Amino acid sequence: MRKASASPQTFPPRLSEDEQRKQDDYEWALHDPEVCARYGGRTVVVYRKKILGAGKSYKSAWAAAQRRRDCPAKHEVAMPLVPPAAAA
Repeated sequence: MRKASASPQTFPPRLSEDEQRKQDDYEWALHDPEVCARYGGRTVVVYRKKILGAGKSYKSAWAAAQRRRDCPAKHEVAMPLVPPAAAA
């Protein structure tokens, strides 16, 4: 018995404005020296290049962010694991 061939999934040629903003926030948190120095080894919740919460896990970072009044919905934020700052 042959399996039905799934049609190939297509994606838009570019990221939407919201997707691009989240990608920019994610990259900023991974590469900004101040963010790496302060939050290295922890997960952060980022929205418009602003750290809203941090923690040892995604769950704890999100809980910290939700305590803020200005925290947007979870699907609007980036949540990277920040690498430790490079030794000088």
